[in-house]
Formats: sequence, structure tokens, C-alpha cells
Amino acid sequence: MDVNNLARLLEDNASLFEALIDLLPAPVYIKDSRGHFLQFNSAFAQLWNLPEDHHQLLGNTLAKVYGDHPTIEDLHQREQALMQDRGCRIDQLDCSDVLGKPAIFHIHSCATQDEQGNLTGFVAILFDITARVELERKLEQLSQVDELTNIGNRRHGMAHLDSALDHARRHHFNLSLTMLDIDLFKQV
Repeated sequence: MDVNNLARLLEDNASLFEALIDLLPAPVYIKDSRGHFLQFNSAFAQLWNLPEDHHQLLGNTLAKVYGDHPTIEDLHQREQALMQDRGCRIDQLDCSDVLGKPAIFHIHSCATQDEQGNLTGFVAILFDITARVELERKLEQLSQVDELTNIGNRRHGMAHLDSALDHARRHHFNLSLTMLDIDLFKQV
């Protein structure tokens, strides 16, 4: 099926298409070339804590709901870059400060064009990767700290030693290292 046939099929079945997108568990949204919402599903509205009358957002931007927020501005800049490139991209964005809870997303987005090649906007889908990122952070900490003593382990020490050596070289300082070995520590 070519793009023209697909476009006609979607036009002929617009309400079915909207209902299908609304059923998706992943947040999906479509914006025009100015970055204003044309459509989004219920999962998107729920994720961004949009009010019950969230359809007021159609034709507007997230800044209407959240104001001039640095994370919202960052997202807008990424969307503008996507449209300038007229391609697809995957971004990771931490929206915790906006939503007031841990919220890290992968945003998969693609620019859209009409039959003449004119930019019409873009479509995006969000994947909540918060749990995965938090687990990665926890595993990183566990790999650097001894569970029993809660003291940095060898890996942690080597990373800090490298940093201290670099600092000493840069600023022409002498560096000394003191090591302490406690015999039979495991018995303690």
C-alpha cells in the first residue's frame, strides 16, 4: 500500500483511527509545524497530568499548561531541530521537575510532510524508562560501594584516584596516598 492510499484510508476512517490511537497504552501525540498539538491520546493526557478538559490543549503547546519551564523549552527546541532535519530521532528527556515525580522518557519522533514535500509537523510516541534508569543508577551505586561497610570499593577508589591524579597534575600539586590494611577484617 503506498502513502497516498494509506492517507485516503486514514481520512475515510478518521474516527476509527483516533479511537485506535486513544487505546494505545503509550503516550502518542501529533503536532503541526509550529509545534501546536493537533492530536494526542488519553495516555498522553494522563502522563502530563492534563486537566479533565484537556482538549483545550489542541491548537496550543505544553507551555500553555506548564508555563515557561526549562524542560518544556528543551523539549520544544528538540522538536524544532527534528522538524529542521525533516527526519526521525530518539531523545531521552528527564521531566521529573515538571511532573513532580520521577519521569524519564524516550521520545521517538518523526517529521511529517505532505505530498509536495512540505513540512506539516511531526508525530511522537513516548516510552517511560524511569524504572530502568533508576535501576541502572542503583546498580551503578552497588558496583561502587561495599554492601557490608557502605564504603567505596576498589572500583570507586580507582575512579577517585584517577580524578585526584588528574587534578594534581593540572594544578602542579603533590599527591600522597595512604593505604590501611586491617588483618582478618572479614571476621569483624
